[in-house]
Amino acid sequence: MRKLFLSLAAAGLAVSTFATVAEAAKKPIKAKYYCNRGQSLKVVFQGSKATVTPKWGGRTVTLPQGMSADGFYYVKGKYSLRGRGDDATWTMGQSKPFTCHAQ
Repeated sequence: MRKLFLSLAAAGLAVSTFATVAEAAKKPIKAKYYCNRGQSLKVVFQGSKATVTPKWGGRTVTLPQGMSADGFYYVKGKYSLRGRGDDATWTMGQSKPFTCHAQ
């Protein structure tokens, strides 16, 4: 009986942890990046997507998550946002990439 109780308690903890992780994936994470050449980005990370709004030189775009060995990578067509920690690189088309840092 004691083993059954411990097994049920462990299963309950696992379900509770999974629910917490699932809830966290639904909550948006907002970040502001300041980049070289006067650019800045507002980014909302939610689930497996990032919505990026550049200060100038682009439109708001939602990027799906791409494969990354380390850090993060979001890409759609000519737009990409990749980074690690507080540092990121924002690319729009053929223009030179922007080097950015979260504040």
